[in-house]
Amino acid sequence: MMKKRLLTRQVAGAVAGLSLSCVLCSAAQADEEGEIRVGGYLRGYAGWNLDDPQELSGNDRGRLSMLRGQAYIEADSKGPRLQWKIAGRAVREARTDYLSDLQDLERSRGAFANPGFNVTDIYNSAQIREAWVQFQPTENLNVKFGRQQVVWGETDIFQALDVIHGYDNTWAPLLEEPDETRKPLILLNTTLSVPEADGSLQLVIRPGWDEGKYIGSTFDLYGGRGRTAGYKGASSVYGNGFDYHHPEGNKDDVTYALRWKGLAAGVNYHLSYVKAPYTRNVIANSVYAPYVKAPTPTSPTGLLNWIFPTVDVFGTGANGYVQSIDTVLSGELVYTRGEPFNVGSVPSASPNCLGAMGGVADFTSFSGLCGVKRKNTVMTMVRAEKTFQTMDLLSTSGPLSVSAQLFNTRVLGLRDEEDLVQSIGYPDRVKHDTTLGTLVVRAPFNGDKLGTTLALGRDFSNRGTFMAIALDQELGAHWRLRAEADLFWSKESDVAMKDVAGVGVIPVGNAAGLPGVLGRNDRFYLRATYQF
Repeated sequence: MMKKRLLTRQVAGAVAGLSLSCVLCSAAQADEEGEIRVGGYLRGYAGWNLDDPQELSGNDRGRLSMLRGQAYIEADSKGPRLQWKIAGRAVREARTDYLSDLQDLERSRGAFANPGFNVTDIYNSAQIREAWVQFQPTENLNVKFGRQQVVWGETDIFQALDVIHGYDNTWAPLLEEPDETRKPLILLNTTLSVPEADGSLQLVIRPGWDEGKYIGSTFDLYGGRGRTAGYKGASSVYGNGFDYHHPEGNKDDVTYALRWKGLAAGVNYHLSYVKAPYTRNVIANSVYAPYVKAPTPTSPTGLLNWIFPTVDVFGTGANGYVQSIDTVLSGELVYTRGEPFNVGSVPSASPNCLGAMGGVADFTSFSGLCGVKRKNTVMTMVRAEKTFQTMDLLSTSGPLSVSAQLFNTRVLGLRDEEDLVQSIGYPDRVKHDTTLGTLVVRAPFNGDKLGTTLALGRDFSNRGTFMAIALDQELGAHWRLRAEADLFWSKESDVAMKDVAGVGVIPVGNAAGLPGVLGRNDRFYLRATYQF
């Protein structure tokens, strides 16, 4: 195994080194026609709670929860022989009174307190978003190397095959565009066009040079405003941390993806394979039931490490225009081998790794600490996109567009006695089938300067619903304004704060599905962008 890993790393390193050498050669010979362009934006956010999160005493509905400033700048050149781009983003947030209260709550949680916690550390950052060079050594071969984003898949809101990258959901889950939350990676991205077959072959190699923070998807585990129901003002990272070198998901391992895209009989299709750190849920390696190796918490109160197991994802998909119904139809079929789940729903933890604690209903927040189990899953997605001529009926400035999607995820060979949980910290068990539908409606007004969006999502398996309503206004050549409201409802979410003797105040109860874990997280925000 070690020899295979070393050989793979050597091959990836050699290919990357050869690519860089070719880039330098190309740069030396590049024409002077490659004009350098510089642009970017300055952006400000303000956000308010539309519901009363339950962790703090009093009513927090209407409180200012986000005051965020963001700057992005990019420079690129697209010469005939060499192209390159570098882009960076810096973010700073103000400590609103609401965030200050969450900070004080986390600093005073008894044995689990984090006295040095600074809530703005969750949000403040500066990072290189892109830094790549691109060239064409032959007519049909394109090579791109460096920090970049590779976008796959056919979905609007949720990802089926777009799993090469993870997403940063810490500051506002489901709030921002994927280009802002997708984590860039250092990649060797090559595409070979095959005109004879009306297709192209893409190979993406991640040499394993990224910092740990760029691996997998991250969620608010720190106790900020984006923490799931019942856990705001409570950190699951302090004293625990991330294990980026776990044997089942080492950030230094070489990972890769391969995709064939083609056109046949007017239908676009693809065959894809991705080997990458898993991105759908956070996975805990617990001291009660270590997975492969014992976790290494860094304080006496530590219970777990967060890990990012590597999975194999096989997928295929197709999309095409159906003239008889004037609709674009698409679909994907995705098989994931070895998808990880946490084990143990409290109070019926099986196996009962928690001892007497596992039989106490008040300790539902300990659900998922009884190990990790891998299962094979199959996700199917079907999608329909259609436009309607509503200029006369609704006075839109262009056609109204509607996109409907239906997802189903089946866990193969799932047995009830395996006791897999949907999300760590909640006792809701994984279902054999989970079905989710989304509907996105977009309508332009005022000469396409005002855009309206309505997004609806329904978790049919967990009886939850979410809705987002957004308005986008274009003001001249530089200014863009956005207003958005995000709402969540769930019939299977009953998390409440309970003072348990000898333990303190902990969240108790169920939170099934995405609308469940985001229960009482309704919010409204305004965004102003100046583009330059």
